[in-house]
Amino acid sequence: MLGVCYALEDYRQAISYLEQSLVIIREIGDRDAEVITLLDIGGFCYALAEYSQGIDYYQQALTLIRADNGDSLDEARMSEAEVLEYLGVGYGNLAQYSQAINYFEQYLEIVRETGDLVAQGIAWQNLSFVYNSLGDYERFDDCLKESIAIAVEICRDRTVEEMESEEVEYLKKILTICREIEDFATESIVSSIIDRKL
Repeated sequence: MLGVCYALEDYRQAISYLEQSLVIIREIGDRDAEVITLLDIGGFCYALAEYSQGIDYYQQALTLIRADNGDSLDEARMSEAEVLEYLGVGYGNLAQYSQAINYFEQYLEIVRETGDLVAQGIAWQNLSFVYNSLGDYERFDDCLKESIAIAVEICRDRTVEEMESEEVEYLKKILTICREIEDFATESIVSSIIDRKL
């Protein structure tokens, strides 16, 4: 329990430092750094389950991204999609489901434009969670079917060996995180899974 309190205090400290940085970044007019800082603060707010505050920071970032006429339109659209997803998650956690659906649908529209199948699958999955929370099981089922169809399409052209290799790499990343946060119980479980797969 003490570890959780310590981590929460670290998040609050991080927010404090980032907010101080944000003042300076705005004074010098670095829009890219401002967006990154807003996203970081929003992420820490979500980690503290302070979704309303996080949403405020993500909304500010979204406004800047949409106003930016940068060099890479694709990159700006993907940044916009990322923030839309975060907003959908935040509103979903606040049980403001119509708002969550609105943001997830905007996210889906962009990732369809860019052809990112993985992101499309995630969008459908997020929508299915919201409809499930609303008790709209018909739409929940429709969204889940879309997500599964995309997963099948993604996996169709890949060999079992490729998928297993990616799974082991993913597990190794989890193992690294477990070691960093000193989660020894999960580290042990993940290590044994990796050993069985190698």
